[in-house]
This record gives sequence, structure tokens and C-alpha cells, in this order.
Amino acid sequence: MAYAKKPKEIQNISDFADYKVIAIFEKKGSYLRRGFFTNDPEEWFLDVLHWRKKSGQITDNEGWIIAADLKDWTRWWEGLGWKKVEE
Repeated sequence: MAYAKKPKEIQNISDFADYKVIAIFEKKGSYLRRGFFTNDPEEWFLDVLHWRKKSGQITDNEGWIIAADLKDWTRWWEGLGWKKVEE
């Protein structure tokens, strides 16, 4: 018996408006943005999100990383051509 696939809950970047922005990245020619956000008072855990620039729809929520890994993630993304955006 096949079960109907549960529809994926669509989140929007506006759902994270009360989170602190750690860093946002863009890539020339890409319709996406990537970023690190936190609502942890100690800023130990960071959410890693990818979203569409125009609609704000989240396309990927990679979960949490710890703040100590932020430099490694930033270097990796920059190596792939993503540039940090000053907001």
C-alpha cells in the first residue's frame, strides 16, 4: 500500500526575522542567498539556510552548526564563489 507523501512545510526567510543575522552570502548569477542565523542567547548554535532572493522561500535548511565551525563553512562557501554581503 502506498502512502501519500506529506506536503513539505514551506518556510519563508521572514519566519527568521527575530533571529540575529551572523552572515549572508550571494553568488553572481544565482537566484539564491545563503546565510547563518541564530536565536541562541549564547550564539553557540547557528542555523544554516538557503533561500530565494525574490520570494524569500527557504529552499534548504541545513540544520545547525556550532559557532566554532563558522570560519570553515565561510571559507568553503567563498571557495565556491559565494561572497559575503554587508547588510
